[in-house]
Amino acid sequence: MRPTTPTGETPTAPPPPADQQSSGPADSSRRTLIISVIAYAVLATGLAIRQAGYVNADFIGYATIAHRALENPARSVSAHWSPLFSWCMAPLIGLGVNDLVAGQIVLLLAGAVYIIAFHAIAGLLPAGFALRRGPCLAAVMACVVLQP
Repeated sequence: MRPTTPTGETPTAPPPPADQQSSGPADSSRRTLIISVIAYAVLATGLAIRQAGYVNADFIGYATIAHRALENPARSVSAHWSPLFSWCMAPLIGLGVNDLVAGQIVLLLAGAVYIIAFHAIAGLLPAGFALRRGPCLAAVMACVVLQP
């Protein structure tokens, strides 16, 4: 016979203290994502500092379009350049951020969004894939950081 309370309910054991609760799959997944984004931010920032003065022709085109978007948005439309990168740079440039720094910030944020998106998509895959999520995130992060 089960013990009951004066109201006739079966008593339940109190939950364990917060420091003794087990970490579930969601906590592990969140921890993996946070570690991945932090590691990416450190690596990408280090590479951005190392390549501080590097400029290529594409960047000059994107920066030009960003400046045009600030001065006269109608002139910023081009058939040769995708506008999203320039549109993301324009507010930073408008705030007085250097063109190169604005471009590096946009690239850093885009890489972080890429990693977060991969993590979200990986969470939708079958359970067996979850075991490989950490190594896959590391591989994706390496591609994002080291892309030419």
